[in-house]
Amino acid sequence: MRNVFSKLAATTAMVAVLILVNRAVSVPQIEPVPKSAPTFKPVCDVHHLMEGQELHFNAIADLLKDAAAKGRHSKIAMHADLLAELANVNTLNKDKDDYRAWASQVRDLSLQLVAEARKKEAASDDAMKGLVTKISDTCTACHDVYE
Repeated sequence: MRNVFSKLAATTAMVAVLILVNRAVSVPQIEPVPKSAPTFKPVCDVHHLMEGQELHFNAIADLLKDAAAKGRHSKIAMHADLLAELANVNTLNKDKDDYRAWASQVRDLSLQLVAEARKKEAASDDAMKGLVTKISDTCTACHDVYE
């Protein structure tokens, strides 16, 4: 019986310690966005946004062609990251499900490209080229409808 009380006391003490530690190291809670938050307002027109996406896309394509470019994987990752963010913003530019889906797909493929580029492996070139082709195909599908 004494052993049971010892285990119970030890368990109670452990729970008390965990509660105190949890309070001391609590993670700050992120406040939800209030319903009265301002809506997205673009600062440039969609055409300029598309031109920005094209600049980053072309920079990626050029870097993939130049295997000797210094720091090319890091540069590809940077351009792909920016392409992803521009596509992310682009999801908010039209209230059309297909448009938003294509913009989201470009964002997601660009993020995959970032991950592949950060591997910094020569073997990842084929994977990066495949992702660039998918991004291009996605852009073309959207442009066929909205351009």
